[in-house]
Formats: sequence, structure tokens, C-alpha cells
Amino acid sequence: MNNQMKMAATLLFILPFANAWTNTPQLRAQSLTPAMPHLLFQMHSQPDSCQCKFEDKCSCDGVLKFMECIKKSCEGDCKCIDRDVNHFAGACSAMEGQCSKVGLTCGQAEATCGKKKVAWPAGALAMKVRNDDKAKLMPAKEAAKKTKDSSTKKDAAKKVKKEVTKKSKKDAAKKSKQDAAKKSEKEATTDGGEVSKQVHDSKVQAVKSQGHRDFALGVIVALIIMSVFVSMASSANSTVSKSTWGTIDFIVVTFLAVSWFIVISHSLDYYKLTGLKRVLFHMAISVAFVLVAIFVSWRLRSNAFTLSVFGAIFTPMVMWVNAGFVQTVQQHGVTITEVLFHTLGLVIWYSFLSVALFHLVKNTCEREFGDDVVDSMTGGALAAGFVLLVHMAISGSYQQVDGPHTNPPTLVQTWIMLALSAVYLAAAIFLTPLVQKRIDASSYSHKRGLTVVSKILGWLPYLSGVMSFGHLIVDHAQGGGSSDAVTTHLVLAVASTAVGILMILLCAYVPALKNSASTTDVLVGLGGFMTGAALTSLMNNSVNMMLQGKGYAHPFIEKLEITVVLTAFVFPTYCLYLKPAIMEKTA
Repeated sequence: MNNQMKMAATLLFILPFANAWTNTPQLRAQSLTPAMPHLLFQMHSQPDSCQCKFEDKCSCDGVLKFMECIKKSCEGDCKCIDRDVNHFAGACSAMEGQCSKVGLTCGQAEATCGKKKVAWPAGALAMKVRNDDKAKLMPAKEAAKKTKDSSTKKDAAKKVKKEVTKKSKKDAAKKSKQDAAKKSEKEATTDGGEVSKQVHDSKVQAVKSQGHRDFALGVIVALIIMSVFVSMASSANSTVSKSTWGTIDFIVVTFLAVSWFIVISHSLDYYKLTGLKRVLFHMAISVAFVLVAIFVSWRLRSNAFTLSVFGAIFTPMVMWVNAGFVQTVQQHGVTITEVLFHTLGLVIWYSFLSVALFHLVKNTCEREFGDDVVDSMTGGALAAGFVLLVHMAISGSYQQVDGPHTNPPTLVQTWIMLALSAVYLAAAIFLTPLVQKRIDASSYSHKRGLTVVSKILGWLPYLSGVMSFGHLIVDHAQGGGSSDAVTTHLVLAVASTAVGILMILLCAYVPALKNSASTTDVLVGLGGFMTGAALTSLMNNSVNMMLQGKGYAHPFIEKLEITVVLTAFVFPTYCLYLKPAIMEKTA
């Protein structure tokens, strides 16, 4: 095996192995305290369906989404005002205790956080009617009380004597309980400490055992993925070999790009940014990434090969950072209508940004330089916004890219999302070549617009496929198990890798696909994209599990450190060895 093959094999080994590595059993990392707030609110004496889960970050958007769930339950079949119990207010108080720093204010039928609120008008009316009824009954109760007091005066002496006797007995019973408690405490000091240690050791051993099991599974997954891809890359079948190298390319660039997408998303919570400040901060980062891509490319323009290698790994990073910005903007909408208007605003923003960058580059570099980066960024960001909007319309709640999802789609809704992914895939295969023909025959302005359309068509099946497949495996295929289980994400990584291998085999042995270079590119890219995203999800979840222990910094700091280290190794390895090998093998 030549040096390039060895480097690719090593890189493939490192990526999934890094995820299991974070689960190395350390006592502080295996504390049973949660990494992020989890709250299950079940309304007492109500059906099991009258419950809402909170598994989100402590933010105004997160807590108000939870209260929206409570409100919908109250407007449905759940009886939220039952005698003297107000489940809406109770849920809000529980949420306020869980996320005490976000500024959630609770009323009897209203929850407010920042400038947003969730109001339950029917609850407010019901509380008013109940309070009015109480006010009307008060005079009658007072009269009844006076009559009762008058009729019992004759028995007052007997009652006092009886109460004195009852109190004496109660005091004696209380003293007996106190003596028993002291005795029990003394016994616990001598013998109970040993029992407590046994329970503690048992729990620690269980956590360590789980950590060892996850670590072993991670190693197995790493070895399987490495062995399969190395074997396929060395295949005598040229189509299999070329497609495998192309898949490896997508795995690496997607892994690194999604890692930075996650880090930047966490930075918004680390700096406690909300509202317009949150949007502007994320906007500044997304613009900074595209400017770095353009001006570094300008410095590398004298060497076409180096320029091509840099663009191959940095352009996906630019796209993913902007996809994160789109998500940040959309999350400020509560209803589907608000999210739709935010999405239309994003279309206007990216149109303006494209024009502004065109004039900036024309005056500082040369006309049309960097158009491919800007168009890919715009197409990917708008495709992400469209997919997130459609998924919200299907599921009824916003399904963010990186999870965890407070209200994941049902199994039927997930299959609808997967069916739409297949439609997007067909559109990418059949419509993109037609759009490309129009691009070649169009003027500059029309060419830019059609190029963005082409990029949107190309990104749609990738983004929709990754998110829909993630819902299927993480939220449903594991029998309703915990979505943060390392095993579940290992299954997702293996299943996504299987999809990537299937795409390679289809392109190699189905004549209609084998003879179409554009179709092969789409399918190979889909397999690599899904595998790379799944491996990143595995690493992200493993770090989340690690951070459940005490003594670690904010998730942003820990994930930034890990991503910087990975980038320091992966980026130069890709540019100096892996990408040149891929270009040679796929030529």
C-alpha cells in the first residue's frame, strides 16, 4: 500500500475512534448529573398523553417551546385547571426552576421570557370564572361558619379537653419517632456507611462498564469502516475504487465542516447572546468565513492545484457555518408563518450579500473571482432553510439540525421526510443537468441566479437525507430509547456508512448509473455526506456524555479545543496527502 493509501486509512481510523475515545471511563466524567436540562412534566390525574418533555438548551426559545407544548395540551384533551390545581402554572414554575437564569416569568395563564410570551387565553378565562365563583361563595361560607360556631359553644369545654388529650398523645408519638430516628442515624453511622459505599461502588462500576462497552463498540466501528473503505478503494473495479475515494473525500470535509458548525452554535450560548445580538453575532461569523475563503483563495490563485485543494475543504465549512446562521434566524419564529417570513428575509439577505461581495471582490481582486464560493454558500444555506421549514410544517415543531429534539417527528412524519428526500434526490439527478445547460447560455446575472438554483438542488437531498435518516435511527429505530445514548449514534454511524457503501455499489454495477457521471457524483456525494455527518454526530454526542461529569468547562470551550486539535491534524493531512491522492485516483 502506498503512502497516500496509508494516510487515508489512518484518517478514517481516527475519525470514529475519536468519538469512542471521549468515553474512556473516568469517574468525574461519568457523573449521573445531566449535561443539559431534561424535564418531563406529566399532568397529575391526567392521561399519559398529557405530558411534555424539555431536552433543550436553557434559552428563551427553548423554555417557550416547552410552554407551547403545555399550552397545546391544555387546549386539547388535557384538563389543565382541575379544582385548585393549575397545570399550566405548575409546568411554568417547574421550567423556571430548571432554567432559572433565562428570566422566565410565570403567571396563571401566561409565560414570559424576554420580549416573547406564551399566553393561554382559555386558561385565563377559566381562572377568572373560578375566582369569581369563589368570591360569590365567600358570604355564604362566612354565615355558615358563624352558625356553626354558635351551635358548638356548648361543647367548647369538652372539645378543648379532647384536643388537650389528643395533643399529649401526639407529642408522645412524636418523641418516640425522634428517638427511633436518632437510633437509626446511629446505626447508619456504624453500619450504614458500608452499605452506602456498596451502592456507590455498584453505580460507579455500572457506569464504567457502560463506558468500556461504548469504547469497545467505537473501536469495532472504526476498524470495520477503515477495513471496508480501504478494501473498496483498492478494488480492481475502477468505478468502485473511484467512487470510494470520492466518498472518503466527502466524509472528511463534511466531518470537519459540521464540527465547526456545532462549535459556533455553542458559542452563542457561551456568550449568552439572545435576540438581535445573537443573530448579528452569527451573521458576522458567517460573513467572516466567506471573506477568508475568498481572500485566501486569491492569495493561492497562482497555483491552481493548491487553490483547488483549499476550496475543496474550506467551501463546505463556509456552507455549514451559514446553514447554522439560517437556523439561528429561523429559531426566532414560533409559528410556521413566522419561520416562513424569516426564511424569505434570508433570501433577501443572501441576495444583498452576493451583490455586496461581487463589488468588494471586483474592487480588491478581480471581477467574478470567488463566485463559486459565494454561490455554493448561498445555495447550501437556503437549501438548509427550506428543509428546516418543510420539516417544521410536517412535524408541527422546529427540528434543529444538531438536536436534541424536544418534540421529534413521529414515525409516519419521519417516513414522509424520507420520501421527500427521495424526491429531492430525483430532482438533483434530473433537473440539475437541465439547469446547467441554461447556465452555459445565460448572461452573467442570470448565470449567477441559475447557479444558486443548481446548488440548492444539489444540497437539498443531502441535508434532508441526513436529518430524516437521523430521526429514523435516533428517535425511532432504537425502540424509543434515549436519543443521547452512544450506542444509538454508533448505530447511526454504521447505518449511514452502509448507505454510503450501497451508493458506491449501485454506481458500479447498475448500468444506467454507471454510464452517468453526474448521477454517480450525486449518489457518491450523498453517501459520503451522510457518513461524515453521522460520525460528527457521534463525536458530538460522546463529548456531551463526557461533559455530564463535574469539573469540565462549558461545552463550547471543550468542543472548541477538540475541534481545533482535530483541525490541526485533519486539515493539513487532507491538503497535503489525502486530497492529492483522491484527485489522482479519480482522474
